[in-house]
Amino acid sequence: MRIVAGEFKSRIIDSPSEKTTRPTTDRVRESIFSSVYSRLSEMEDVDVLDAFAGSGALGIEALSRGARSCTFIEHDRAARDVLEHNLAMLGLKAPRVRVVAGDSFDLANRPASQNHFGLVLLDPPYAEEPARIHGLLLELSNHESLVDGCVIVYEHDLANRQGVAEEFEADRRFALDGQKKYGKIGVSYLKYRDCEESHA
Repeated sequence: MRIVAGEFKSRIIDSPSEKTTRPTTDRVRESIFSSVYSRLSEMEDVDVLDAFAGSGALGIEALSRGARSCTFIEHDRAARDVLEHNLAMLGLKAPRVRVVAGDSFDLANRPASQNHFGLVLLDPPYAEEPARIHGLLLELSNHESLVDGCVIVYEHDLANRQGVAEEFEADRRFALDGQKKYGKIGVSYLKYRDCEESHA
């Protein structure tokens, strides 16, 4: 895989075995970040959460494009080894990057970071139900880990597109802000609204 744009443009990074991860292709990553740019005015002051990180390609792409920091969460040891190798190869280290070993769904018991994320990248196993992803986002909100206006990118099976829309339609904290398809891949964009802040 290669980094599409920014500081590390055209640099090649490794990917874990496809038995344990499903890397997002260069073409899809390029489209995702074009969509992110249309929703975020700039990347320089943005702290990023890359959950279900795998190789770290999504988070590294954000860093390459100027994001202030990225927290990567990955439970699979082999994938995490590849992620850490990629970060070292690019000279990315603390405090700009943080790697958390564990399940992203454990955020309820162990908040991922003291950062307040302006961009959340979610590429979970396609078997995960939208309701579970919704629950993860609620935990992040409850821990005050999301800034008002946070952009959430949720990659899922195209067949789940309607299910994602239905899951979030009644929650005014997470507004569905567009969906795209790439073959059998669906990408949903959500915008977080801090309801307490907006009524302060």
